[in-house]
Amino acid sequence: MALKSADALEKLFLLGKGGYGRQYFRVYKCKDKTTGIEYAVKELDNIQLKERFDSEAKAMGPLLICSFQNDISMSLVMPFIPGQPLYKCIWNCTKFTESFAKLCAFQIAIAIDDVHKRGFIHRDIKSGNVLLTRDGTCHLIDFGFAKSKSTRASSLCGTAYAMAPEVFLRQSYGPEVDWWGFGILLYEMVHGCPPWPYKNEGSTRAYFDSILEIIVVCSGLLAIDPNKRYGKNILHHPWFENLNVKNPKVVSGTELEACFKHLDVAGIDSAESITSAENLLFAGF
Repeated sequence: MALKSADALEKLFLLGKGGYGRQYFRVYKCKDKTTGIEYAVKELDNIQLKERFDSEAKAMGPLLICSFQNDISMSLVMPFIPGQPLYKCIWNCTKFTESFAKLCAFQIAIAIDDVHKRGFIHRDIKSGNVLLTRDGTCHLIDFGFAKSKSTRASSLCGTAYAMAPEVFLRQSYGPEVDWWGFGILLYEMVHGCPPWPYKNEGSTRAYFDSILEIIVVCSGLLAIDPNKRYGKNILHHPWFENLNVKNPKVVSGTELEACFKHLDVAGIDSAESITSAENLLFAGF
């Protein structure tokens, strides 16, 4: 039986919340008062963002069951998916095996392609926006930044560590940005953490500039053609410009101390503990 109004739903508890700039939304777990069927309901108390909500609803496709609207708020009703965010799954496993990552990645790629076929760009592909259920199914969620791909976008949106270069640079962009985010996600699955920290310690531009430098360095080192691959000239790359070639040791710092925090006097690891790479998974959450 179809839901006729938001009044037919009973709120059970808050699943999460977020925002679009200064406008905030909430996602609740709810149930139909008559049938007991459970749903996830996204609410926004700002009718001025109707165009954004309409785009989100269309981008969701079959994930959207129905929507409600009154003079002051809007609600999107979705199936309740009892899954675990993929970033938590990665942390629990330390990292995924290649075969398991491949299965997850294939499902996520299909989901991204489906969004594009519906005429939209997701614009926030990341491990926090994928739910993994106990039957091994990956579900792409949170279409709050979705935009029609009929016109090129140029606004800065998404999550910093997973943003494509053209987004950071405020250039015109299209569906390709979702595949960049997918690449970051795939790396995260097989390595246990993204190729750079989740957390942005400084300005967005400075953060991205540092990422670009790392990409350039890694690309030079991993060139297929050995004649184009970096050699000892890497020592003169601008990325290393502030380091002393004659004395490159790390002299002090909390990160150096953390490396030896759980070692006994013989230099043997005395207890299993979370690694510094795994610690990155908590940054920003």
